[in-house]
Formats: sequence, structure tokens, C-alpha cells
Amino acid sequence: MASRINLYYFPKCKCSLLLLTVVLTLMTHLSVIECARRPIQIREELGGNVTFNCTEDTQKPIRLLYLQKGGTFVNGFYSSKNMTKKPWQNTRLDRKAAAVHMYNLNVSHEGDYNCHIEFTESETIMSVPISLRLTAPYSKPSISKDCNDESHSCLVQCQAHSGYPSAKMTWNVLGSGSNSSQMWRSVNSSEVCSETTLLLNISSTALFNCSRGELNISCSVNGSTSDVFTICAARVPPRSISIVIAASCVVGLFCILVFLFMLCKKKRQSRRSVEDNTTMVELSNNNEEVGVYHSCLHKNLNTSIRSVVPNLHY
Repeated sequence: MASRINLYYFPKCKCSLLLLTVVLTLMTHLSVIECARRPIQIREELGGNVTFNCTEDTQKPIRLLYLQKGGTFVNGFYSSKNMTKKPWQNTRLDRKAAAVHMYNLNVSHEGDYNCHIEFTESETIMSVPISLRLTAPYSKPSISKDCNDESHSCLVQCQAHSGYPSAKMTWNVLGSGSNSSQMWRSVNSSEVCSETTLLLNISSTALFNCSRGELNISCSVNGSTSDVFTICAARVPPRSISIVIAASCVVGLFCILVFLFMLCKKKRQSRRSVEDNTTMVELSNNNEEVGVYHSCLHKNLNTSIRSVVPNLHY
């Protein structure tokens, strides 16, 4: 008995053949280029060096090694022919280590790379994605202030220079009510890129209310913190000023009295010494007068005796 031909067979077969062709094409494609792993993350500082390692298996002979950034050739080689494209000037190829060394990194070198490698014993080209991210430490932040006594407020600016990548400036505030939004707020921030180095200069400005007294502030960026800066120094109230003035007057008056006392004491001592000298002089004079008196008395007595007994001889 002859079998009946299914009229829907050929269309289904055509669809199956088409699907099989697509699957075989994808399998062939995957066998040629295979992503080895997730992107390798590399972080280096600007001005430094980096090594792109395309494989850990350095014992197998390599037919092809090709490092590129996006669609741009960086460095590489063919085992059977010369590479026609010129490598980057700041790179060096290490065939034994299957690696590319890059020097003097700048901002333009940051980005996503792919290292394509094919071993001689394999027909599969393995692609190794590598992500390079660069950093540069910001300078120590510096603070400047502009305070207004009438409004009891301070406008403070914090700046840091020559850093990378973009970062946010943060404020550290210590003092009464420092966490209150009414005591301080950030009013402006900016980021400027240098045309020559492509490094960033950032600044942040904040307004502080001094109504609650002294505040100690600092600012930070990427782990670098400024010195602690004091603003809104406590003002002396009028009553305290009066007390200070009165105390100063009392101390001054006391000093004057002590000075006058010492002066008077010195004068008294001077007077006493003068009086003592005068007394000594008078006593000396009196002694001299007594001596003269006795001498005169003796002389007069002898004269009287001689006048009474004129013929008396001794």
C-alpha cells in the first residue's frame, strides 16, 4: 500500500533546514571567536605603567596576538607574517609572556580593550576583554572664608586640584546644630578640566549660619581631607565687655596705689636718713661747743685765781 504524501511535510522540512543552517552558522562563528571571561578590571594611576596579559598559558605557541582599543590597533603580532599596522609608541610587545606593556599613562588611554589570541594548535580565536580605569589623587583641599558680621554668616570655599576621575567634595562640620540644614548648606560646586593634562580641578562653596556660635569645619575628596578650620568665633556680649573693662580698671587702680605706696615709702626713708644725718651733725656741733665752753671756763678760772693771789707761784 502506497503511503500518502503529507502536503505539509516539505514546508516543515524547509523550516527545519533553515533553522539548522542558522544554528550551524552560529556554532561556526562561536568556534572562531570565543569570549574567554568577564572583563579584567585594571586600575592604575596616571603617569604610571600597565601590563595587558592576554593569557596565563604562555607555554603554547601563538599564531596571533592582537590588542586593540575599540576599533584601534594597539600592538600585536602574527607568527607567519609581519604586522602592517604600527603599534602605539608608548607600548612594548612581550611575545614570550603574551602581553603588551604600556607606559606613561594619560587620560586618553583609559577605556575598554580586547586582546585577541589564537594558539597554533587551535582554530579558535579567544577574545579577552580588559577594562582600564585611571586615577590621580587630588591635592589636599584648601579652605578660604568670607564672613559677614552684620548677617552673622560665613561663605566658605573648599578647593582641590589635579585629580581624576570626577569626585564629589564633602563637608565635615562640628559644632552646635551642625547637622541642621538651617545652620549650613552647600550653595555651589564646580568642576574644571585642564586642557593640557585633562585633570580636574573641583571646588565647593557652602554658607554657614553663625547664630549658634563657633563651628569647626573641614572638607574631603577621595580620602584627602583639609585642615580643620574654625569659623563663627564666639563674640563677647556687651555685659561681658563691661565686666572686663571694670576688672581692668580695678587692676589698674590697684597697680597705681601700689606704685604710690612704694613711692611714699621711699620718700619717708629718704627723709629719715636726712634727719638722722642732721641730728648727727647737731650732736657733733654741740660737743664742739661744750669743749670750747669748758676750755673758756678753765681759762677764766685761772685768770680769776691769779688776780686774787697775784704773788702765788706754782
